[in-house]
Amino acid sequence: ERLHAPIHFALALLHARSVRSGDESLGPGVFATPARGLYHLAASAALGHLPATTALACLHSQVRPRKGVLAALADSLQRPLGKDETLATRYTLQAAEAGVASAMSAVALAYEHGVGVEESAAKAAKWYRAVLGASGGGRDEAGDGGRGERAEGAEREAWRDEAEEEARRLAGGDMSEYDVLSALARLYEAGDGDLR
Repeated sequence: ERLHAPIHFALALLHARSVRSGDESLGPGVFATPARGLYHLAASAALGHLPATTALACLHSQVRPRKGVLAALADSLQRPLGKDETLATRYTLQAAEAGVASAMSAVALAYEHGVGVEESAAKAAKWYRAVLGASGGGRDEAGDGGRGERAEGAEREAWRDEAEEEARRLAGGDMSEYDVLSALARLYEAGDGDLR
């Protein structure tokens, strides 16, 4: 099923492009709608496609995604997609758990300030420490070095890089190492809870 994730993402982009340009169909008998586009974007994210996950985090944070055409999906609904910090943080957490370093810092900031999640100094510190330990973004290496494995690994790497760029648009996603260390220092100084 994971093979379908990039297909759903591509379909979301097709719907978004058609909606933005005012086209009513993707082809004979296939209507372009923002709801179907968002469905495909959510299906792609549910299957673990990192660019879809971070794009949804941006849309629910009301931040324009890198692939700006996706904003057409949220803006063209009968009732435009509103800001939903809980959903945004849920998608950001999904990307952070998959090793996207900029999503880790965004999640840490969310836990530090209680944005979309219950405020938790311990969880904020955990994610700030994870950012510091994520040298290279926790990238996966290609399997056995076979040609197919290298191509698949390169594709996953490109998706992770795209997700990193996207997550930098989120609040806290563009934190420097200095910013992360300063945030950790503030948390330790405040001494709230068990920060181990």
